[in-house]
Amino acid sequence: MNYKNFKLNLFITLFFIPFVLFAEGEYESAVEKFKKHDYKGAIELIRQLHDAGGNTFESHTLCAHAYSKLDDFDSSSAHFFEALKKNPENTKVRADLIRLYLNHNKTKGALELSTTAIEKFTDNPEIQFLYATTLFRRGKPKTALSRVEKLKSLSPNDASILNLEGKIYYSLGNYDKADVSLKWASALDQSSPSILNNLALVQERLFLINQKNKNTKLASENLKEAKDSIKKALSLDAKDSSISKNAERILAYSI
Repeated sequence: MNYKNFKLNLFITLFFIPFVLFAEGEYESAVEKFKKHDYKGAIELIRQLHDAGGNTFESHTLCAHAYSKLDDFDSSSAHFFEALKKNPENTKVRADLIRLYLNHNKTKGALELSTTAIEKFTDNPEIQFLYATTLFRRGKPKTALSRVEKLKSLSPNDASILNLEGKIYYSLGNYDKADVSLKWASALDQSSPSILNNLALVQERLFLINQKNKNTKLASENLKEAKDSIKKALSLDAKDSSISKNAERILAYSI
């Protein structure tokens, strides 16, 4: 190695090591701010890191999640896409991106993303679940149900799969099957307000059907179960407006 090359390599090394340390420090600080729910602070640190040329898969992923917490769909999705450019084989980030679209009710985009993902990662359970969820949200409950049944055969005690199955059966008007699926789901996950809320809706529907058919005994049992379920859901998440609205309606029923 000649003297000029030695000086150049030394300069690169002396420049690169401090930058790596700076980048690692900024990223770790951003992670800590994210953990403390200071999402704007985390974003600002990542912005400084990116301005300095420190664009990484991890930094874009963290920034995407921070923007998601702030309900900023455009910025969050942009960073998820940047992260996937750097690591296109990462199924977790791909799943998080699909979930972001679903959370913002952008089901058309979610279907495009999940269709691409399911073709590439056919055997990934999370991608399969999100694909089924998207099909259901796009008004294809029977197609979604066939996907869910395959998933359930692989993971029969997964509460999220059973919850989705229950919602699909409910949409198809098969309330007895929905009741079975959601009771099973609630037994597996007793701390999910979503499952309990869905179960209360099914039991409310059964109550109304049996009341109309003048089956007072069954109607009374259904109503008691509906009220118990919605009370538990409310105790777990009183801030959810859909749960509180359902509770107001269900608790007002009497026989």
